[in-house]
Amino acid sequence: MTNGDPTTTTAARVLRRTPLARLAGLPVMEIARFGVVGLAATAVHYLTALAALSVAPPLHANVIGFLTAVAVSWIGHSRWTFRAAAADGTGAGSAARLPRFVATVVGGFSMSQGTLWLVERFDALPDALALMVAVGVVPPTTYLLNKFWVFR
Repeated sequence: MTNGDPTTTTAARVLRRTPLARLAGLPVMEIARFGVVGLAATAVHYLTALAALSVAPPLHANVIGFLTAVAVSWIGHSRWTFRAAAADGTGAGSAARLPRFVATVVGGFSMSQGTLWLVERFDALPDALALMVAVGVVPPTTYLLNKFWVFR
């Protein structure tokens, strides 16, 4: 660790120095944190929806999984992924960001449901795989919305 920042580990410094990251000017550690939180939320989403398939059709099971994952996403992104942007010391930042986060979640959910509806409509995949596709289309869009709109 350097300068008291827990993200400035040797691994973090190495990741930031990769040629692609330097050329693109990418916030590598922020993207990595987003990925970790996103993977956790995605796992919660998928596993909850998969469990719900025993009592609900796929579109309803996806709603249950998505709503469960929202809490994981909000806590992880506001407290870890985008903490530098979110930290204003008063707590007012979180209250102001929550409506934008909810709008992003609704957009991501709509994208997920639309994808699932299309896959189900054409009966293209088994239910478990259709859920995986629906869950996987959301992260790139929501990262950009969170970075440049919610936690700017």
